[in-house]
Parts: sequence; structure tokens; C-alpha cells
Amino acid sequence: MVINVKDDGPQFDDALVQAVYRVREEGIFPIARIVIFKDIVFVQQHSQEALQYAGGALWRDYKGGTWLDPASKASWAYLVDVARQAADIGFGEINLDYVRFPTDGNIAAIHYPVWNGITPKTEVIAGFFGYFNEELKKTHPHIKTSL
Repeated sequence: MVINVKDDGPQFDDALVQAVYRVREEGIFPIARIVIFKDIVFVQQHSQEALQYAGGALWRDYKGGTWLDPASKASWAYLVDVARQAADIGFGEINLDYVRFPTDGNIAAIHYPVWNGITPKTEVIAGFFGYFNEELKKTHPHIKTSL
């Protein structure tokens, strides 16, 4: 069963912990869905890691969402921490969503605070996956990850 753990920000609370416990009791395998680079919580606390307009205001997609710079190592560490929290409460698999650069909104106006614009986007995303899996396996070696 796929359960949203993080859309625009992590949603860990007692209700989520109890839900995971109950589905496990029923023999159901819980999968945590974590939205990766589209985020509001980390952006609010660490705007220097977020996509911006040239003047420094937060860049937003057509739905008003804010995004982390996919090349930001600080963002990567935060996302691994969210996945670890999900594994700690009993999720057996982590399903990653929005593991990409933004595709809607005024893309041409984006200022990336970390990405150099030269490294291919596919290389940045592959680097994230490598880091994410390596770091998560250090504390949760049996957890599965999927897209």
C-alpha cells in the first residue's frame, strides 16, 4: 500500500505512525511515497537551496509550488533524512516522485543556486540516486527504493 509521506513537505505524525503499524499488522506491505525536489518546508528554512528568479524571489511552477535545486547536496541530505524517518516508522519501501528538474512554469526564468547549467541534468539526477541509495542503505540496508 502506497502512503504519502511527503508531498511538498514531510507529514510525520501519530496518525501516520499508527496507519503504518495497522497495515503491517494486517500483513500489508507499506510503501512511502516521497516527493523529492518539489518542496515547501525545506525551501522555507533554506531558501538558498531553492530555485529562484534572478532577483532572489522564490521561483514557482504554474501551480505555485517551490522547488529545491536538484544539484544541492544539502537538499539531498534532507531527503535522505526524510526517507530514514519513513523507514524508522516501518515503511519497507520508498517510492520517489518528482525526481526531476521542473517542467512547467517559466523555466527560462529559473536561477539555479547550485547547478552550474553545464552538467547534464541526467547526470545530476543520477548523482542524486547514487547518493540517496548509498546513504539510506547505511542505516537501512534492506529497504527498497523505486520510482
